[in-house]
Amino acid sequence: MKDAAPHITLEVALEEGEVIRVALEAETVEGTGVVSEDVVAEGVVDPLHQAMADEAVRIGPAASQQSYLRGDTILKVAAETGSDAVHPGYGFLSENVEFANLCQEKGVIFVGPPSTAIRDMGIKSTSKMIMEAANVPVIHGYHGEDQSLDTLKAEADKIGFPVMMPSSMDTACSC
Repeated sequence: MKDAAPHITLEVALEEGEVIRVALEAETVEGTGVVSEDVVAEGVVDPLHQAMADEAVRIGPAASQQSYLRGDTILKVAAETGSDAVHPGYGFLSENVEFANLCQEKGVIFVGPPSTAIRDMGIKSTSKMIMEAANVPVIHGYHGEDQSLDTLKAEADKIGFPVMMPSSMDTACSC
């Protein structure tokens, strides 16, 4: 392996093994210089993605809360193996803003969207505004600060009926 080649740690979601196998195939193409570390929970017996990785590192019990969701453990493995990047798979830590930020703080590349994008994707009204600004077709709605009954009824009249409202609304509307 060349000194400058990235050494990637893969955080693997077992139920999504096919996705990780595709990532491993892409990253272990001969000549890329990429070395992959597969992190795997205790009790997992020789799945194909483990065999495809350069090394498999046990990270804890099978319960995801004690293994795959432990960002501190994943980053400890990255530090111990000299990895400079973490591929969180799809699920588990891939949508975790705090983990993406922690990777950045530790100087580890987070293979995924920036934490700001993860945050924005998690806030439905922000996501919708971003999509509207990019001219992506969306179902129109009202996202204003004024949540009074009069305003909500007026906005519902503009949008047209039927109107869907989140169950978490504090304001009751008999629209």
